[in-house]
Amino acid sequence: MKIALIGSGVSSGGLVSMLSEFLSYHPGKGIEVSLFCSDEFLHQYPGIHPDIKVQLTDALTETKRSGLLSLSYRDVFIKQINEYNPDVVFYITGSSKNGLELYNSYIVLNNQLYTNYCKIFKQRSLKVSLTTFVFALKFRQRAKKISHIFFSSEYSYRESSVVLPINDYKIVSFACNSNFYVDKSISGQEIKNTVELLNIGSIIPYKNQLVVIDALKVLKEKGIDFRLTFIGKKLSKGYYKDCITKIKMYDLDERIDFIEWLPQKGIIEKIDSCDIFINSSDTDTCATAVEEGMARCKPVIASDTPFNREMVRDGGLYFSLDEPSMLADAIIKYINDADFRNVMAIKGYELSKKWTLKDTARAYYDKIISDALNNKKRGSSGFSVN
Repeated sequence: MKIALIGSGVSSGGLVSMLSEFLSYHPGKGIEVSLFCSDEFLHQYPGIHPDIKVQLTDALTETKRSGLLSLSYRDVFIKQINEYNPDVVFYITGSSKNGLELYNSYIVLNNQLYTNYCKIFKQRSLKVSLTTFVFALKFRQRAKKISHIFFSSEYSYRESSVVLPINDYKIVSFACNSNFYVDKSISGQEIKNTVELLNIGSIIPYKNQLVVIDALKVLKEKGIDFRLTFIGKKLSKGYYKDCITKIKMYDLDERIDFIEWLPQKGIIEKIDSCDIFINSSDTDTCATAVEEGMARCKPVIASDTPFNREMVRDGGLYFSLDEPSMLADAIIKYINDADFRNVMAIKGYELSKKWTLKDTARAYYDKIISDALNNKKRGSSGFSVN
């Protein structure tokens, strides 16, 4: 059986981290896997499994304009795939174009905004909104021609099924990169006199940094000594300005830092140095960012959303995005109860280990191979799985 992985399109830092581990996995004997990608794409993934054949092609090199507006793969790339003649094409970045409809196809939905037009236009950035809107339209159009869609949570499937034409699907959770897992659980962590809080996510309305800032105002009024670091690219300049305005209004300038980007090692170091990890997003496909905190054995607090509930389960505290005081109360509960804090940190850590990215990769390939065998039994495919 031959599987063509299509590496194209723009990927976020989180998706790059996830795909790095996916590409380090191979399903085993009898399965030929080839990654078709540009040289630029390849440089993001140095640890590709040696049994995955890398086929570089300039035909997948795109400018921002062509990546956004072009609807079809170039003829030279379609010819390259036809010559390879795979049984399956797997669009691993969630980006696909017209031209390969001949093949049984799989794609991962990796941006929940693609299914929610209302939220797209609430992101306080014309560039982000228009770009996301175009990608959402393209995804919906392409979904009609994709054989199978992978969703990373029940929530993602339920919300998407209202607007997407879905031929066949499977829910396969993401997980965090294995580099985030500590060697053993850490217990008895002492909280610092100045409590270090951490929030990771692009500066854009659906990540709800303003809600976190409102909660910090409550902490300040209660006499809590804290510092908070936001890590994330300023995708919405207008929203970032709103954050700064509110920070100044609450006189929190000296207590809040913004960091646009850190390499994975730097992210891990920041998580390790924090006392409490906060996730405040409202529309992700799944809660991978929260799991990074759980995997480092940190007590986590997450917005009360379905995708967070699916991954964090009872391994963290929750707060309503409509009530910033709930977030403040959760932080105070962790600060005041060391035993509870450490029990929750260890529980989250253990939960994070129950499903890894190797499990994610295995589940993807299991679905693809199972479908191939079923098609072969029905006589509808020439797949060969040895």
